[in-house]
Amino acid sequence: MAGRITQCLIAASKGESEAQEELFRLVEKQLMALARSRVRADGSYMELTPAELVNESYIRMFGQDDVPWKDRKHFFNAASTVMRHILIDEARRQSAEKRGGGKKPQSLDEQNVDMEDRKKGVQAERLLELHRALLEMQRVKPRAAEVLHLKYFGGQTGENIAKYLDISIASVGRNVKWANEWLRGKLGDDSDDVFGALG
Repeated sequence: MAGRITQCLIAASKGESEAQEELFRLVEKQLMALARSRVRADGSYMELTPAELVNESYIRMFGQDDVPWKDRKHFFNAASTVMRHILIDEARRQSAEKRGGGKKPQSLDEQNVDMEDRKKGVQAERLLELHRALLEMQRVKPRAAEVLHLKYFGGQTGENIAKYLDISIASVGRNVKWANEWLRGKLGDDSDDVFGALG
């Protein structure tokens, strides 16, 4: 199946719609697993379902004129990046709603804010803080940011990351440790796993 996925990727990058449809059928289960892990880790408080996240990702990925995926690793890395951006966009939307989103201001007595809505707003803000910190990490230590992206947003194992980046597994572990410590300092989080603390 891996060979057929690569063949479809090449044909899909050339704009062949039949190849795009076959590719989607071949990778749909893997994309759903990735989406479930993303929604569970980053967006469990959002109104997006994993299926909606996969569908929106597919539209964004194939809606571009230039989709030059080199191989399946590159494709799944691109898919996880797109999913991350969709969740960030959703967090921004929720954050804007939390701040009023263009609605007429109300007095405190008039507001009937549900606790669940407050929690969603706080978690959306937390995801946006994490996104900003990851952008900064990309400038400070790009390799650690890339490893972290592949691990948490791409759902890759340490072994797969090592192969993909052509580094040792020990180097993957050091980068993950450094990135978690750096993020804890940036976000003021004292948990061992910053990403686990978001859920």
